Amino acid sequence: AAQAARQSAEEAALRGSLRGELAALELRMEDGVEHSMLSPAQEEALRGQIRSTREALRSLEDPEGASGQAKRTRGARGLQAALAHKKVLANHAAAERKLG
Repeated sequence: AAQAARQSAEEAALRGSLRGELAALELRMEDGVEHSMLSPAQEEALRGQIRSTREALRSLEDPEGASGQAKRTRGARGLQAALAHKKVLANHAAAERKLG
């Protein structure tokens, strides 16, 4: 029970973090397109980051109709995928800082 509560808290924190990342990425895209500050390659990369962040968020959401062990298993997989995605976003940000 304690492990399930801890996993639930981790998932909630990660969902909040990914939502913040998604909002920041969408704002960057909006500003970049509006002010023509993005190259086509940068725009495509940003679109990919937005798409993959949305997918990571979806992987954390409770599966409809799942219960018991199936729900816990899917939740654990979603948590693993979302944590991996956070690392990818951090690597993208670090690479952009080096280039910028």
